[in-house]
Amino acid sequence: METQDLVKYLSSLKRIEPDAGFVASSKRLVLATELPRRSFSFVFRPTFVGSFAVFFVAFVGIYLVGLNSGASTYASLSPDKLKKEIDSTSIDIQLKEITYRQSVTETVASALQEISSDKANHLNKNILKNEASDAAAQEKQDGEIDELLNRAIF
Repeated sequence: METQDLVKYLSSLKRIEPDAGFVASSKRLVLATELPRRSFSFVFRPTFVGSFAVFFVAFVGIYLVGLNSGASTYASLSPDKLKKEIDSTSIDIQLKEITYRQSVTETVASALQEISSDKANHLNKNILKNEASDAAAQEKQDGEIDELLNRAIF
């Protein structure tokens, strides 16, 4: 095909029109189709109503708690009050650190005293000798039991 033939063919395609019956039936079909309605009817389902009610109650509760505690959480803008607050905070922190260090020191001292003492049960020589003899007797009994089990099995 040459270019002129192609142009003639395309221009003949422009003149194509649908049948009048097809146009009428297509128009009726399009106009008869109902468009989906966008509504918020799903909001009124029981599950959604309950969820919204819980959310609303939680929101109101948080709001009311925030109103009651708001005065105590905000810092004062008065320089005197700010200075007083800062001074009391640092002293409190230092006191807590001192108390902690004292308790740690007491614990370490107690542990050192217990370790260095011969009177503690875990370092008493008589108790250790008794436990050693008990362990030897137990090993002898265990050996006898193992020998009897070997005879019974084999």
